[in-house]
Amino acid sequence: MKKFYTLLVATAATMLAANAEVTLVANGLSEVSAQRILSTEYVAHAADAPLKAAPGGKYNVVGDGYVTAGILSTLLPEDCTAGQSWAITIEQSVNDANWYRTQLYNANSPVVEVLGEPDEAYFYFNVADPNKVYSDRFLIAGTYNAFQFCPESTLGNFLNDTGKAYLEANKKYGKFENGVVVFPMESFWTIEEEDTKFTSTNSYATFTITMPGTEFKPVWRELGQGEFVDGFFAPQFLDICAHEYINAEGKKDYWFSTFTSDVNVSRHNFLPAIYNITDPWFQSLESSYPMVFNAEIADFVIVPEQETGIRTQSEGPWHIMSFSGNATGCSTREEQSQQQNAWIRTAFITLENNVLKIAPNALGFMFPEWTGHETSIFGSGLANEDGDDLASQITLPEDAGVNDVVVSDDVNAPAEYYNLQGVRVNNPANGLYIVKRGNQAYKIFLR
Repeated sequence: MKKFYTLLVATAATMLAANAEVTLVANGLSEVSAQRILSTEYVAHAADAPLKAAPGGKYNVVGDGYVTAGILSTLLPEDCTAGQSWAITIEQSVNDANWYRTQLYNANSPVVEVLGEPDEAYFYFNVADPNKVYSDRFLIAGTYNAFQFCPESTLGNFLNDTGKAYLEANKKYGKFENGVVVFPMESFWTIEEEDTKFTSTNSYATFTITMPGTEFKPVWRELGQGEFVDGFFAPQFLDICAHEYINAEGKKDYWFSTFTSDVNVSRHNFLPAIYNITDPWFQSLESSYPMVFNAEIADFVIVPEQETGIRTQSEGPWHIMSFSGNATGCSTREEQSQQQNAWIRTAFITLENNVLKIAPNALGFMFPEWTGHETSIFGSGLANEDGDDLASQITLPEDAGVNDVVVSDDVNAPAEYYNLQGVRVNNPANGLYIVKRGNQAYKIFLR
């Protein structure tokens, strides 16, 4: 399988003309967090493949639904963006009505351009508990094993005791609500055959399955335009951000200023604490990749490792990630505050009064194709006129808090229940049903 990146004219030579030599400052972290890669420290060498958790036997077609790009978000062709959707056919187990399956990467999928043909593998998922939706191991194109980061996926069969403890403490489940299954960020991990490490995916939190009979709803809802005061990325490239001076040793040196630009901001329709900042990079670099922030904890905002769309000749593609809950491996603000590296103890991102405040060095670069530096994470380390490292901030547009909820014309209309085959049920028992009330239809799980 092949990875696609946006190839730009920008090279290392475009970094700051006028002979300004801007380098990325390594800040002492030598390997990626376990939240990004489960390496040999966590992985056990399992001799046999785990048994399937999903029931075998017959599955009946219940109808057509939709899936958004999620598990393979880093392997999409250039004209497909994370969050793009396509039609899928969903089937239900005859032996256990809580189990469903679908071919995610069918002929409708843009990933066909990468795979060369539809992938006939089934993705199995269980909705018995709407707040703990889990899936079985998923073999993609006969090459990549994908596991949801929870014990039920049988991922634990591949981990040693340390890895199993980490899995138990950080497990991620999907949620089934109003006819849509939503999986959180970094909820899936993939491993190639004969590899010794798992790599997380679904960095953009775009993996959703819309069940049959449910009106499709996109992942992102536009909020409007915000302002990005960039002390992290643009000063690495723009000569207008570099200011020459003579230092105390009588040598030519540089201090740096921030660059301010407008950005488009979207909010996750199903996970409202997640924001998508489009075009965060300087326009002349022609990158349209988003930057995704997870603000579930307002004073410990996380940016998972993600592509920027920027590539230079010397480093290859540029990825970014936050040190909070990511590069440091810390799960809480308190844990990070105890780090030995003094510079990282306050390298936080917070959301305060509609402003994402990005402390100096809170974001880091990684270059997965840079030979000999695959696991290194770099802080920006650019100082202002006073010698202090640059901070950044993103001002979000005002959000009215309306989540595009469809309101029935008659909220007092009696409820009508239908099974997933569209047959009306007068006395519904335990299971999943379509509820019609007025002109509104939604899914409900009855116990």
